[in-house]
Amino acid sequence: MGKQEVKESPDVIQVRPPKNVGNKDHFQRLSYLLQVSAFLAEKLKDKDVDEALSRNYIKNMDSIRKKNQLALSPHVKRLTCKKCQRLLMAGRNMEMEITNTSRKGRTKQSKADVLVYRCKCGTAKRFPIGKDPSYKLHVEESDNLIDV
Repeated sequence: MGKQEVKESPDVIQVRPPKNVGNKDHFQRLSYLLQVSAFLAEKLKDKDVDEALSRNYIKNMDSIRKKNQLALSPHVKRLTCKKCQRLLMAGRNMEMEITNTSRKGRTKQSKADVLVYRCKCGTAKRFPIGKDPSYKLHVEESDNLIDV
């Protein structure tokens, strides 16, 4: 690795991101497979054959990721169903709802609210949303040391 410039501020030391990313060709292939799958799922809505092709692209993406031990962004992980390898699209093959299974089950937004994604196959993904409304994923935070 070459020398990287270091910017210092009173609170944080910031380092520039690396110029080259390892396994760049694999990440490009994953991106391409995700884009083609999304295109097929969006454009050809009613055909089961095209959904099967879209799901096959997601399966290929997952097998490439596993073979090369690559980490996907949390946003990409939330887009796919792990059980049926389907690209999740609200209203088409996924239902979204906010549930509160706490004892007191309040009607107002409470600390126990959970966002639930239900796929056509019956699998549910659950994301807590009530505890801290200002919570952001590490990737989404603006004051990261490395901006990409």
